Amino acid sequence: MAVSSLINLSLSALARNISLLESELESLPVALKSRCLKLLSRRGLVNDSNIHKLIHNKTQVLDLSECDRVSDVGLTAATVCSNLVKLDLNASGAAGRNSISSRCFASLAPFWPHLQVVLLRRCSLVTDHAITSLVENCLQLRQLNLSGCSSVTDASLKAVAKCSFRLESIDISRTRVCFLY
Repeated sequence: MAVSSLINLSLSALARNISLLESELESLPVALKSRCLKLLSRRGLVNDSNIHKLIHNKTQVLDLSECDRVSDVGLTAATVCSNLVKLDLNASGAAGRNSISSRCFASLAPFWPHLQVVLLRRCSLVTDHAITSLVENCLQLRQLNLSGCSSVTDASLKAVAKCSFRLESIDISRTRVCFLY
């Protein structure tokens, strides 16, 4: 039988009572904020009102794939994440994610120069403008998932070809990329 650590038990209790303890998140040490962010993200409990209390300049992974209550307002707080390496905004539901706008995403890309992995599956509002900003500002990009981004066209692919020399993987299924040149 495995014995849970006191920290793990405390974090689980925090997650169960997040509505009561949300105001206390900001005072947590960075290491605990990171663990709390990971746990709350997996449970879909990160939202516009608490994300700014959990992220910090040492945040390297921001997985919001289960967090459908994060919009442009919450994502804007991620400007502090200057060391961000992975951003996961994949939509968890079949309906897709329509709370993150292309304009917001494009304005945030310059704050994340170290991004290597960006997952945007079924982010319906993401357009060529956002992808162009992403590839022009995130030159370390290695993996890009645009599957189901129905507003992405050949213009995005041209920008990727021009700027993303380190790209190893791209998913453009269910986009408007047609390769007709």
